[in-house]
Amino acid sequence: MIRENVDRVFRGIIGCNQRYDSYSIPHSDDFFKQMESQYGFTKLEVETMVSILKESHKILVMEIAKEDKLKKIDKIMGYVDADLVTLSKMKGIYYRFLEDEYEKDTGRKKTASQIIKELIPRMMYINNSPMGRLLNKTMMLDEFERLLEKDYKNYTEESKEENLVIQIDINKEILQGIINEKGKSQKKEEPEKEKKDEKKIVKKRAVDSPQYGEFLENSSKKSVQKLLNIYGVDFFFRVNLRKKKFSYLKEVLSSGELDRKKDLILLKEMLKKIKSNLIIDKDLQEYHEEILSLDRELSRAINFSKK
Repeated sequence: MIRENVDRVFRGIIGCNQRYDSYSIPHSDDFFKQMESQYGFTKLEVETMVSILKESHKILVMEIAKEDKLKKIDKIMGYVDADLVTLSKMKGIYYRFLEDEYEKDTGRKKTASQIIKELIPRMMYINNSPMGRLLNKTMMLDEFERLLEKDYKNYTEESKEENLVIQIDINKEILQGIINEKGKSQKKEEPEKEKKDEKKIVKKRAVDSPQYGEFLENSSKKSVQKLLNIYGVDFFFRVNLRKKKFSYLKEVLSSGELDRKKDLILLKEMLKKIKSNLIIDKDLQEYHEEILSLDRELSRAINFSKK
C-alpha cells in the first residue's frame, strides 16, 4: 500500500513534468491539493512521500518562493523527475519562457544566459514576482542538469530503487500511522485528548526537573561531551527533543560526538514516539522535515556505529 501511494505521487510529478509547458514544474501548494482531490492523501502524507522520493534521488526539489510571514506568503517548492532527458527538455523550454517574459517586460531581446547574468544581482528584490520565479526555475533546472551529469552514478535506476526501498522502510511508521488515523471511526476526539493530556504530563515532568533550568543555562556554555558527562544521554535527548531541537541533534550526530550504538538506538526509540504524534500535533508538523532528516541521520549513524 505504501509503495503504491509513493508511486502515485511520483507519477503525478512525472505527469506534470512531461507537459513541457509553463506548468511543467508542479508547485507544492497546488500539487498537495491535486493529490488530496485525486487520492484522498493528507498534506502530511504527501510531504512524507515527497521526502521519500527526494531522498531516494527519484526527484529533485527546488525552492520556488521563500516564506514571507509579513506578507503572508507560504514557502513554495517545485518537483522535477531526476532524469537527464527530462531535465534537458525542460531547461530548453524554460529558457524560451524566460526570454519571452523578459522581452514582454522590457521590450528588449536577450538570450536566457544574458538575462540570468543581468537579473541575478536583483534576485532578492524580485523573488516572489513572476519573473523572479521563472528565473529561479530556469537556474535550478540548469543546476540539476549539471548535477546529474557530474554525479550520474547516484541517479541510476538501480541506485534509485535501492534508496527507495530504504526510505520507505525508514518512513513507514509515519505513513502507516497516518493511514490508521484516517481509517478510524468517529472516536477521534477522545484519543486526541488522551494524547494531549499525556503530552502535558511529559512536558510538566521535564520542566519540573531540578536539572532542567541548570541544563538550559549550561547548554550554551559547555561542550556536548561535558553536558553528556554531567546529565547523561537520556536527559540530554529528552530536553533537546522537548525543545524541538531536531536540527541540533542531527549536527551532534554528524559531528561523531554521539557514536555508541545503544545511545543511538535509545534516541531512535524516543524519536519514534515523536513521529507517532506528528499525525495529531499541528505544532510538531512544522518540524516535519527536520524530524525526517534527524531520523535518516540516525539510521546512517547506527549502521556505521562500531561500538
